[in-house]
Amino acid sequence: MSLKINKYLLGTAFAAGLLVGLPFQCGFAQSYNVVDLGTPGGSTNLGSYSAAHGINSSGAVTGEWSPNSTSQRAFLYNGTTNSDLGLLTGMLYESGHAINSSNLVVGAAENDFGAFRAFLYTNGTLVDLTTFTQTVGNYTYSIAHSINAAGKVVGESFISSALNSEIHAVIFLGNHQQTDLGTLTNGTYSSAYGINNSNVIVGESTVSSGDVYAFIYSNATMTSLGGLPGGNYSAAFAINDAGQIAGEAADSSGETHAFLYKNGAMTDLGTLGGTNSSAAAINRVGTVVGYALTADGNQHAFLYDGTTILDLNNLISSAVCTNLVSADGINDAGQITGSGYTTNGIYHAFLLTPAVTLTASPGLTNGKFMLTVQGAPGQHFAIQASTNFVNWTSLNTNTLVSASTNWLDADVPTNNYRFYRAVMLP
Repeated sequence: MSLKINKYLLGTAFAAGLLVGLPFQCGFAQSYNVVDLGTPGGSTNLGSYSAAHGINSSGAVTGEWSPNSTSQRAFLYNGTTNSDLGLLTGMLYESGHAINSSNLVVGAAENDFGAFRAFLYTNGTLVDLTTFTQTVGNYTYSIAHSINAAGKVVGESFISSALNSEIHAVIFLGNHQQTDLGTLTNGTYSSAYGINNSNVIVGESTVSSGDVYAFIYSNATMTSLGGLPGGNYSAAFAINDAGQIAGEAADSSGETHAFLYKNGAMTDLGTLGGTNSSAAAINRVGTVVGYALTADGNQHAFLYDGTTILDLNNLISSAVCTNLVSADGINDAGQITGSGYTTNGIYHAFLLTPAVTLTASPGLTNGKFMLTVQGAPGQHFAIQASTNFVNWTSLNTNTLVSASTNWLDADVPTNNYRFYRAVMLP
């Protein structure tokens, strides 16, 4: 249904061109359209599941899936199809951790004996990134956690072939080569979890006391981010191109809470009423996603919009996902990937796309028709007009920098009716 407003009609449209009429809105709460990513081939075998871990700028998703109760493999969802990435030779379990704008996927595979090998999926092939194999037992340990737009891969790895090799944060260079990023002062362990497009890296490292703290690595220097007041643990999992960092840290009571680090300060994002939370990802405008416990102890996915931590289950339809347990990735358009339960109780990966709504002020403003576009910061959209619902002309394209923006149509038409819609763009 469309709404007539002073000879003008308005609505919202998505990529498929669906038009939905809307009434006037006095307030705005972001909502999301949810897609169940299922499993490659639609497997429904006993033990079959999927879980999402990373999303790129176009909404492609990677994660893990299981065809049965004895195997686990990586997947790539390209927007329409969920595909299995196969397995590294000799490996039994595998998970995709991150995906960049070129659909390059990184992650790790594991065998029956607990040996891990980092991988890069490129051009339809899984490439082993492992550098060192222990001289005794042929044991390997390497995990790729993140990849940036330029294809630089970071993670953690043995730093020698010695039996007692330490595990350090590394940059994987390909051809079984890596750069050791070291540790914080007198530390013995570190891991790199995130990298932005300026090659600034974040992660965690032990210090001389054995405590673990979040770090930022830039210009060949690793610096501690410290922790929340009274806490002795922190870990940084993601960094955006503005240098804002998301992760988790212990507070003075020992609870672990999600944090946002910006302008040299670490902010506790709180929980959904429970005891713990953790932030997994952050986009260009500083929107953070992760998981948090509710007052009754259940784990729910959350979104932090810059001021408030929100339960994502209140912003999606339970007709598709009955409980979104975690949110693991968010892109600059505000799309979120996470995992939870279907109406049949199956654990699946999901893709959430923020809805765009279009509203209008009654009458004209200084002889102009004012439209308000509402959605998630970072969404790219076009305002289009038509006189017949068939032929549409783009009047304005823009990107939301906040939850809403206004646009004035100065070309007041002389025809009897004009129709408007907002269309999301890639």
